[in-house]
Amino acid sequence: MTGPGNALQQQHVAGMDFSNFWGVRLEIGTTPADVNLDFDFGSSVFLDTLALWNYNAFNTTATDRGIKDFTLILSNNSDFSSPVYVSGTLTLPEGTATNIPATIFSFPLIQAQYARIDVANNWFVGWTAPGPIGLSEVRFAQTVPVPESNSVLGLLALGLLGTAAAFKRHWN
Repeated sequence: MTGPGNALQQQHVAGMDFSNFWGVRLEIGTTPADVNLDFDFGSSVFLDTLALWNYNAFNTTATDRGIKDFTLILSNNSDFSSPVYVSGTLTLPEGTATNIPATIFSFPLIQAQYARIDVANNWFVGWTAPGPIGLSEVRFAQTVPVPESNSVLGLLALGLLGTAAAFKRHWN
C-alpha cells in the first residue's frame, strides 16, 4: 500500500510480487462462482464498509483474473446458515497494471463475526478453466461519525461549565 491518508484511502501497488496478491487457480470443472472468501473477525464486530482493491498485476493481461461480480454475506455463524446481511450483486471495476485506489462498498451498520465474499464471476472472458482468480487487498471497517459542530459546541459548553464549577468549589 502506498500514498497519504488512512488505510482505506491508500493505493495498492501494482507489480510482480505475488505475495502482495491473493489468488487461486481453478481446477477443471470449476468456475469463479465456486469461489468464496471467508473471513473470521474472532468475535462479533460492527461493520458498515468493505474496501476492495481488485487484482492489479504487472500487465493488463493478468488483470482479467480480478473479481467482477460478488455478493457480500455477513453472519454470526461460520457456516453462514443464518446471515444477518446479504447484499445484492456488487461489481468491482477491472484492475489495472498501475497503482489503484480501493473500491468502497457501504452497507447498513451490521454486527457480525464472519464475512463472506461470494464470487459470481471475474473479468476473464471465455472461461474454460483451469484459470486464476484473485484480489489485491480486502479491508472491512466501521465508519466513525464526525460530530456535528453544534454537538461539539454543546460539549465544549458543558466542559466549560464543569471547569467553572470545579474552579468555584476550589476557591470557596
